Amino acid sequence: MCSRSGRWGASLAVLLFLAVPVAAQQSVGEEKVRIERADQLPRHTYPVRQSATALVEDDAQFGIFAETLEADLRSDLAKYEITDRSTLKEYYGTLGSLALIEGDYASAIIYAERIRSIEDKPALRILAGTLERALAEAAAAPVSYQEQAFEDAYRKVISGLPYEQVQAELKTLKGMTEIMSPGITLGFIQGQVEPAAKSGEISRELANLVVQARLTIEVLEPFREEIVAVLGETIAAHTIQKPDIWAARDASLEGRVDLTPVVIGIWDSGVDVLLFQDRLFVNAAEIPDNGLDDDRNGFPDDVHGIAYDLRGGKTTGSLIALSYGEDDEAKFRRYLKGVVDLQAGIDTPAASEFRRLAAEIEPEEFRPFFEGFLQYANYAHGTHVAGIAARDNPAARVLVSRITFDHRLVPELPTMELSEALARSYREAVAYFRDHGVRVVNMSWGTTPEYYETALEANNAGGTGEERRALARRLFDVESSGLHEAMISAPEILFVTAAGNTDGDNRFVEDMPSSFDLPNLVTAAAVDRAGDEAAFTSYGKVEVYANGYEVESYLPGGEIHALSGTSMASPQVVNLAAKLLAVYPDLTVSQLRKAIIEGAEEKAIGEEKTIRLVNPKQSFEVLAERLTSAE
Repeated sequence: MCSRSGRWGASLAVLLFLAVPVAAQQSVGEEKVRIERADQLPRHTYPVRQSATALVEDDAQFGIFAETLEADLRSDLAKYEITDRSTLKEYYGTLGSLALIEGDYASAIIYAERIRSIEDKPALRILAGTLERALAEAAAAPVSYQEQAFEDAYRKVISGLPYEQVQAELKTLKGMTEIMSPGITLGFIQGQVEPAAKSGEISRELANLVVQARLTIEVLEPFREEIVAVLGETIAAHTIQKPDIWAARDASLEGRVDLTPVVIGIWDSGVDVLLFQDRLFVNAAEIPDNGLDDDRNGFPDDVHGIAYDLRGGKTTGSLIALSYGEDDEAKFRRYLKGVVDLQAGIDTPAASEFRRLAAEIEPEEFRPFFEGFLQYANYAHGTHVAGIAARDNPAARVLVSRITFDHRLVPELPTMELSEALARSYREAVAYFRDHGVRVVNMSWGTTPEYYETALEANNAGGTGEERRALARRLFDVESSGLHEAMISAPEILFVTAAGNTDGDNRFVEDMPSSFDLPNLVTAAAVDRAGDEAAFTSYGKVEVYANGYEVESYLPGGEIHALSGTSMASPQVVNLAAKLLAVYPDLTVSQLRKAIIEGAEEKAIGEEKTIRLVNPKQSFEVLAERLTSAE
């Protein structure tokens, strides 16, 4: 899911520590302070004497830093009752990483077992501790034999896993391990942490990235080839793919002539409208590309929709203008495919090209590469979403509402003026939807108060940690309230949003809009082709789950690529809503929402959790039965 933070990627340590353990023991007689949302967590800062890179690489500097960070984490866990499982995972993940860096494998294994005890995603629960146990066995072997000892131990534990349950996670782990080179790792620190470190200190959130980088370079890099080899042979030994449940549930409207056109708002990073010429909203009152506001509605050239720039100002164009030429666009398109193929465990020329890039890149080359890559990913995002939303529905009419997402590692400085402009843009966009008959809107994006803190820190603005938190809250509230009010003002429109890709509770982090509780909103989380909950998907305030794993759709220009994320799950729900409206145009939002949710089928995840998988055919059946009985 895109956000204004523009964050992409994480160190190998993040992937290896996707879950972390329960809180520390409370002292007898003490009453913990209850934490119910992310911005109630205590703030800590850590001095940076020289640079963030030196903090990663210098033993003495890292040792002092790590000691202080560990003490803060333990103190917080003893003092606070943290209700959010994802936050507990993050706290103990850092402690587990510090234990591995110190060579304290016994503690790292204990943390991994605690991970297992609270993890409710089966694949992640199964994988918890696999790396720690192999590293512990390698450490016990003679130095000259440690690589082989690790490989033997890792092979033993990985080969014993139920492959059918963990195959997607193993493929992603292999791909990310292959590209998480020292150049990428240090480049990420220089691009993401160094700007904030220039102030002389960094927050706990950035401190976690320092720990992950140190772990990747000092502990995991010596065994990277062995990790890739074991995962590769395990994947190669299993040729059976998970069953694809979605084709049998689909409800295509292709070939039908008894349909009512449905205007779908794609509120995203822009759409290549040339790919949807027979399925486009057209504002007949506007003359194309003359730079004028012919219909005097405040939006020049809004033939197929509207657009806003990075600062919330009105602009034109269904797609952003890339800052580079066609050759670089083609290069970054290949890189995007390469990353996706690596995550899926597919060895393609694009995957090989990206693998070579990662191996050769120097830290100082990372930032321009990454920002160019992310600019293209943002550029392509909305078109891919639109293709999913309009698929197999000749009645779909795509209306573009373009947002400009930030692709820079140091993003635009948050200010009250900017938040007010963005809030105003939300109200204007929703008013435009209402004025032009939009029935359903896709929103595969979001943001949280933490983004504002991180952006303020990256810009060395906002004062102390507590002052930044207070300012971030004010800025977020202005923007969140503007979006909330805008959506409330359009009760006749169904909004569908992506839950997020952080494996966290969207309510705890107050993600907007996915955590909003509105009668005209559906939040969609992601499962894979077999209907198993995706490791990356956020949860919490979620009505339905849809396929968000390797979903094929268009990129600008017309190439078809597979992408993964809740960004791909949300338009699956929009696709269903638009099809229902094409057949039953008089549906109210309440009826439409009920048909989607009640038509979904429940699936048990473990013993205590169930999720609801969208089922288009079943939603049509539920709706037809209800309408028939009402006659």
